[in-house]
Amino acid sequence: MNSIKKGDNMTTIIITAEVVSALFLVIILMGSYLGRGESSSKKRTSYFQHMAIWTIVSLLTDAISYALEGKSVPDGIIFGFTLVAFLLLNVLIWIFARYASAIITEKGHLFLNFDLVILGLCIADVVFEIVASFAGKLFFVQDHKVVYGSWQGLFLVFPIVCVVIILGTLIYHNKAIGKKSCMVLCSYMIWPFLALFVEHFILGFDVTYVGISLSVMMVHVFMQDNIITEIKMREEILTEVSAMDTLTGLYNRRSYEKFLKAMDSELEVGVIFCDINGLKYANDNYGHEAGDRLICSFAEVLKERFEAQGIFRISGDEFVIFSLSTVKRKFDDDVRRLKADVVQHDGIASIGWAYGSSDQIEDLIKASERIMYQDKEQYYRTRRISKRR
Repeated sequence: MNSIKKGDNMTTIIITAEVVSALFLVIILMGSYLGRGESSSKKRTSYFQHMAIWTIVSLLTDAISYALEGKSVPDGIIFGFTLVAFLLLNVLIWIFARYASAIITEKGHLFLNFDLVILGLCIADVVFEIVASFAGKLFFVQDHKVVYGSWQGLFLVFPIVCVVIILGTLIYHNKAIGKKSCMVLCSYMIWPFLALFVEHFILGFDVTYVGISLSVMMVHVFMQDNIITEIKMREEILTEVSAMDTLTGLYNRRSYEKFLKAMDSELEVGVIFCDINGLKYANDNYGHEAGDRLICSFAEVLKERFEAQGIFRISGDEFVIFSLSTVKRKFDDDVRRLKADVVQHDGIASIGWAYGSSDQIEDLIKASERIMYQDKEQYYRTRRISKRR
């Protein structure tokens, strides 16, 4: 049996590292709450804040368990703080799984509710750790010192399985969430396991929660980078009134052209090209007010279906919608629903679509426009009306 804690000097170093890490996280957390209105994803920010809070709790709990060891306090108190420090790892894994799930569902379909699987594994691990600890198999307290039990190597089994599932899910959805996001989220797992490696094979003492705090700080930097990017994009577009179409409230052709120039070349993107049917007939026979009502009616259809997407009115009767960083299955679902909306509005528009890499965006636009014209031909043939209408 080897003691978990080694040496008064080393214990002091660990306590100091954990307290300092907790203070850094408190500062980050305060900044997150003060700037919470800047992010477009309240749900994602909320999960990050929960991660930070529980990491702080874990750091301080572990620091207290170190500080109490060897002191003239009841062994039951040392046992309690040490057990809670073990159990809190499951809380952090579960919250990170929810955070990752929130990011994936923002961008597309979640392959499976892996966070529920993680929850089940964490609950099982909590039960195992409680039973093993009270049985003296995971650890026990002797002469105010914490020592490992015979099952010490088993307490990482459930966390490792959870990490493998989370990493696999992130890698599977890497196209939807973006390579940069995937790398940052996967690296969240690296620091704690690097700390565990240091603990068991090099230094012989526990710095797991310090590793987790570094991971939370890394995620914070990633979030701040995204928030800054969001703010810059909003400022560039919203501060220019000329970028908006006054009739529909959508972005106009000028915004469309700027959007294409600024588009990241490493994204998966879906393009939908739409052309209103019968606009000329409405203008010629009922006046331009009737034509404007038809345009606004279709604009509302697009806004309801693509609320958070980039919608542009590029000419009198033409609209283009971009779906960025969206998996193809979700994009196809969006197209299918839009087609159903068009049918419900008496064939109000013809549509075409294409999906691929953003570095071929011009080809995707041409392909979607070509399909739109085929759809319009079908519309004219089916209704047996003149193309001039």
